[in-house]
Order: sequence, then C-alpha cells, then structure tokens
Amino acid sequence: MSLISNNMKKRLSASLGALSLALTGVVVVIGRFLRRAVVLILCGVFASCTYASTNDPSTDASPGPSGRPAYPVNDKGQTYGSAFGVHMEDEPDLISVEATNGKHGYVYREDLYKGMSDPKSPEEAMALQETKDKQSLEACFESVGLPLPSSLTSDETVTVEMLSALQILWDAYENEGSQSNLEQAFLQLVKASGSDWDQTEFDLAAAAELCVHAAEATHQLVIPVYESDGVTVIGQFMLG
Repeated sequence: MSLISNNMKKRLSASLGALSLALTGVVVVIGRFLRRAVVLILCGVFASCTYASTNDPSTDASPGPSGRPAYPVNDKGQTYGSAFGVHMEDEPDLISVEATNGKHGYVYREDLYKGMSDPKSPEEAMALQETKDKQSLEACFESVGLPLPSSLTSDETVTVEMLSALQILWDAYENEGSQSNLEQAFLQLVKASGSDWDQTEFDLAAAAELCVHAAEATHQLVIPVYESDGVTVIGQFMLG
C-alpha cells in the first residue's frame, strides 16, 4: 500500500477534527521549514526520489569561498545539483532527483515545492482542506458513476457523514479487510451521499477499490524531470 495514500488518510482525519487550530497555527509559523521537511521525508520514502546520486558527480557541490555550495551552472545561468544537507536558501535552481523511469535528472525547485504553500491563517487552512476533501470525494464518485451530491457542486460544506464514510472505506481497503467489509464500507459512503446508485450494475468490491484509487490520485503531483540544461525533459517525478 502506498504511503502516499496515508497522506490522504491524514488529510481526511484532519477534516473530521483531528487537526486542532493550535497545530494549524504552528504550521503557519514554521510552514516554510515543514514544507522542506515534507519533501525530504517523501524523498526518503520513495526510491524514485534521489537528492544525491553517486552516479552523477555533478550532484555534489563543493563549498565555495563563502561556505555556500558552489554548484555548476548551465547555459541559462541556472545552478544545478544536490539539495541534500543544504539550507533551503542555498538550494540550486535545479535539484537532483531520480525520475520514476529510473533516469537521473533535475526538477525545478519551485516545482518541487509547488502546492505546499503555507496557509496564512487557520481559516485559510480549513478552506484549503475543504477543497481537498471535495476533490477526493468528487473523484471517487465519478470513478464509479455516482451522481455528485450538491455539497460537491456548490459552496456547501462537505458533510461529516461523507468524510467519515470515506475514511471507513479507506481503512477497510488499507487493512485488507474482507470483501464483505469493503462492500459494506462502500455502501455506507453511497448512503451518506444520498445517491440512488444501482448497486446491481457493479461489482461492489471493485467499485470500492476504484473509489479509493481515484481519491488517492487527486493528491498526487507530477512534475517534469529535466537534463541539467533545464529544458530537455527526460521523465517525471511524483509527489503526493
């Protein structure tokens, strides 16, 4: 089971009240450093992400006279190399990674941190969470042909019942529960949505898996991997 999925699980749990406003305040203050930490953790978890590669000497930057890394520079005047063990302010423009296809290349620093902007207030953090919840549920319903509840097509708040049902479905899938448990969890989500979905048209267990995978995919960010020139695309890198 993908650890990316666990991120989705945490976000859903936060929507149910697990994330306190006090924690949100801490995230607002140190969000910049958390954002950096999230990227490093993800890169440590997934083999597809490599900040420092022994196969590519250019990823290692020797300290310059000022003590800051002396990275090589491409024809566009962009620095490139490893960000491992480097302060965020000193990172190169193009950061060394390993693409999902196994090729070594570079991603733009701004792309790497895309989607990790710091909420400026608890209200903004909650609004961002609400948007992510709606995206997850909408993807789930559309993947199996479920009509979208009005809360997903308007400014209404997503109901706690739907979020709870999606959490229960995720737990049943993650814990590799019996087919019966998976089907019941999915039917609970359908009921919470108020849909008249005809369950006879689908294999319920298969529909449940489709739902979970679709919801998970909404939280994955795919960015291009380049040669050191910052132009030639050689693969993709995934964050989630």
